[in-house]
Amino acid sequence: MTARPLHPRIAFRLGITGTRNLPEAARAQLRPRIEALLDTIATTAQAARNGADIYDTTNPLLLRLITPLAEGADRLVAEVARAKGWQIEVVLPFAAETYRDDFATPATPGVTADACLAEFDQLLAAAAQVTTLDGDGGPDHRNRSYEAAGRMVVRNCDLLIALWDGETGVGRRGGTAEIIRFAARFGPPIWWLHPTEDRQPCVLLDTPDLRRRAPLPDAANSEAWLAVYLKGLFTPPAPHPEHAHGLLDRFAQGWRKFRKHGPFDGLRTLLGQAPPKTGGLAGWYAGLHGGFLGFFRKGWDSEARLHAAPGVLAAEATPDWLRSSPSFPDQEGAPAEHWRSAYAAPDAYSNAYAGRYRSGYVVVSILIVLALACAVMGLVLPKLGKITVTGLELALLLLLLGVVLLNTLQHWHQRFLLYRLVAELCRKQAHLAALGWSLPLYRVDSAAAAAGAREGWVGWYFNALSRAAPMVSGLIDPPRLEAMRHALRNGLLMGQVHYHGRNQPRSTLAAARLVRAGEWLFLITVFVVAFKLLLLRMDVLSTVALFFGLLAALLPVISAGFFVLRAYAELNLVADQSAVMLHELAEAAEALDSLDLTKPLASQDLAADGYALASTMLADVEGWARLFRAKVIEAG
Repeated sequence: MTARPLHPRIAFRLGITGTRNLPEAARAQLRPRIEALLDTIATTAQAARNGADIYDTTNPLLLRLITPLAEGADRLVAEVARAKGWQIEVVLPFAAETYRDDFATPATPGVTADACLAEFDQLLAAAAQVTTLDGDGGPDHRNRSYEAAGRMVVRNCDLLIALWDGETGVGRRGGTAEIIRFAARFGPPIWWLHPTEDRQPCVLLDTPDLRRRAPLPDAANSEAWLAVYLKGLFTPPAPHPEHAHGLLDRFAQGWRKFRKHGPFDGLRTLLGQAPPKTGGLAGWYAGLHGGFLGFFRKGWDSEARLHAAPGVLAAEATPDWLRSSPSFPDQEGAPAEHWRSAYAAPDAYSNAYAGRYRSGYVVVSILIVLALACAVMGLVLPKLGKITVTGLELALLLLLLGVVLLNTLQHWHQRFLLYRLVAELCRKQAHLAALGWSLPLYRVDSAAAAAGAREGWVGWYFNALSRAAPMVSGLIDPPRLEAMRHALRNGLLMGQVHYHGRNQPRSTLAAARLVRAGEWLFLITVFVVAFKLLLLRMDVLSTVALFFGLLAALLPVISAGFFVLRAYAELNLVADQSAVMLHELAEAAEALDSLDLTKPLASQDLAADGYALASTMLADVEGWARLFRAKVIEAG
């Protein structure tokens, strides 16, 4: 049974970075502003429960603070969040025992080491989960470890609160200023509070905002921006108005208005529909395209040819400790499980609608050929025959019109492309989330635009799933990294290698056979026309000449049908794209194999290579989506 789509839980993630030197006077000044921010977020999130058709409202709000629990700003916000009932999730740069050494000499004057350590231990014990990176507290790696922890906070939050004095902090790797610069460059938005001066909150959205820093916006502007931002996070975008591109589109729009249906809403259609039927006539129709194309791929020895492909050979050339697994192992842990559960339904739905949409092309091509054949036969048959074939031609044209209208009304094309994109995003994120990284929203929106999601619901849904996704927790040590690399390399990467390794020769073979079929039909047509001319000169029986005349007219029509199918499938282009991907995947495999996972912060190197691999695969999806986005089933 096909899994139902995942309704995201209402959630929000707040990150924190800031100064360690935070006297009591500054804490007293900042506390009410932090409380106000958290209250605004909680109120807006609570209001989102009205969207029960989108969200999973069976679970309570999930409000989370992601923090390294450093002295000062981190702990102040953690105390406020804890008092408000938020969930505290901690990211440590290295082992807690080593991290505690940082607090032996507190940065805030007047605070004793015992008090600083007790505060840390108390908040750490109250945390819902703790993630310990594979950093090193020694002098050679300490600052880079702080940087890795700070960047993990940035990558896993929806708003970063910064208690910052505005100093550039040049040369202080992993310090507040460096983390703020990273957030300004890659997101999320920054809610800046000055720790010592009585200033209103300031919003920093990008690097130019960070450079300007003055004049500060007034409080009304900041509060207004926050309200708009939170509403956009929690409220799904409205469907984009549809534009008719022809008579059938106008008819479909009129029919939807008559049935009181609005424009196509990809998100609610995904979350609210019943699983597509996979049996009976619907199942046969959905599989028609695969069966038709499979006919032209017969005789392809999948395993032998697969392992002979250069890109496959290069990708499979692995060290003894990391052999390719035919089962394509999955990442383990709660983050990966969350994204796999989100992947299942869009994957199944996309496959079902891909079959319907692609089979529509096959059916329309066949119906066009048959209708043209009837039209040709109607020119030469006697009256009774003319009436019969003309009626059949009309029936074929009406059936063709019905197939096109069904595709237009049920949005097979859009569902196929957009659900596939959602599935591919979730599949890649399952591997990145296990390493504490994420696909940035601008990359998601770019891929969605390539697939035609103009209203932005794909990026919104992905972001909603991200907010509710659990973060990787526990100790990230070399044995765990080995397991992560194995799943990333032999799961995500080799799954794509095997797909493209099969797709490239199969597409090449099918294209060649379709070309040969068209060429043979052309040659046969030349022979038939020549033979017909000979019969006419010999004054042979008119019925025989008529038969060859019909044959000479019908064969080019059939040949045109093969051409239409070959042009739609873009088999040669698909084969070339798979060949390019095999080359890039082989390079990615070599990069993953070369990593030394025993050195400090190897997790960040592994995650960077995983992100590069996911980006390469996402670019492939974008190219594929652009290719098929324009291939709409039409009657004319």
